[in-house]
Amino acid sequence: MPLIDFRYRAVDEQNRLIRGQFSARSFAELERHLQQNHLLLFDYQIKPSKTLSPRSRCSPQQRIEFCFYLGQLLAAGIPLIDSLQQFAASLADSPFRRVVQQLAHALESGQCLSAAMQPFTPIFDPVLVQLVQIGEKSGQLPAVFKHLTDTLTWQQRISQNIKKALWYPAFLLSLIVLTLIFVLYWLVPQLLQFVQTMGLQLPWHTKLLITLSNFLQQQGWLVLLSLITFFSTVILAVRFSTWTRRLWDQLLFNTWGVGKILRQLMLARFSRFFALMYQSGLPILDILTTLRGTLGNHVMEQALKTAHEHIVAGDSISEGFAKTRLFSTMTLSMLAMGETTGQLDQALYHVSDFYQQQAQYQLEKFHALLEPALTVFLALLLGGLMLSVLQPIYNLINHIHL
Repeated sequence: MPLIDFRYRAVDEQNRLIRGQFSARSFAELERHLQQNHLLLFDYQIKPSKTLSPRSRCSPQQRIEFCFYLGQLLAAGIPLIDSLQQFAASLADSPFRRVVQQLAHALESGQCLSAAMQPFTPIFDPVLVQLVQIGEKSGQLPAVFKHLTDTLTWQQRISQNIKKALWYPAFLLSLIVLTLIFVLYWLVPQLLQFVQTMGLQLPWHTKLLITLSNFLQQQGWLVLLSLITFFSTVILAVRFSTWTRRLWDQLLFNTWGVGKILRQLMLARFSRFFALMYQSGLPILDILTTLRGTLGNHVMEQALKTAHEHIVAGDSISEGFAKTRLFSTMTLSMLAMGETTGQLDQALYHVSDFYQQQAQYQLEKFHALLEPALTVFLALLLGGLMLSVLQPIYNLINHIHL
């Protein structure tokens, strides 16, 4: 049954008029909500709510706020349903606000929170749902939400650092493309008209530039269509073909500079979520099964499958991870020590921090090399273009006899 937005006016215990809005499936739910808040309904208006899809999405910041506020409210002793309703009331009207309201209604109808979250997989991934389920069973839901807040904040910070590091190279690449378009589509045709009028002898690099410009002007639409077709085909193949996705992930892992950073970030994320789930009491084999479907990388998924098989066969956790050939010797030693001392979660947190620091270092190093390389390339490109454009004019000036 679709949600309905009720805009109501009610009277509280001090006979004050209260205006508000509440989304429910029926008028009875609205009355029950008002009674729980000690309000007497005066009148109301009904407006059909916007359509809510299980594919609704939210920003990383909204997901962090969800975990943070629920953790704080639950730790303060506020019931889960009231916590969800208070959090929804603090949000502006958006699909995410209606998702939170949907969760509150599901709890009122008798569902648990983890079951209510499962249909909204773009917002609540399986790891988050699994941890919430563990928190419900163990009675440690506030602590679980606190850990999730810390982990999601860490993940967002890493993502922001990557975007910040890649912003300047992306700007330079865009500048290079725009420069080429300007020169080939506007400047070179003007030069061609001039040299044809003056009958100048052209150097080879100017002839090459003119040939390239003529080709792009005559066949530019074909080049653009080919590029669109190529990239669309690659994107669709990676998205819908398991074999292509595995090949793409393997290619990314082996790409110079980028592959090492990606591998370290993936291992940092895996180690942190593994530690969080292990700390919450989930069995190790269940953790590996859950994480295999959430990392979004076939190389990592195959590695976890390999580790899972060896642990089932009787190997220790460190021995199973060693068979994946992704973890360093030092990392495996830390895991073995964590198994021995019974502090595997702390060892995994240290592993996550180690890979995070290594990824940050490699990212800064890659950025430090890429930025000057692109700057030099842009300078050489502009110098070559200016030489090809200005040399015929310079030769003409030298042949003019005053």
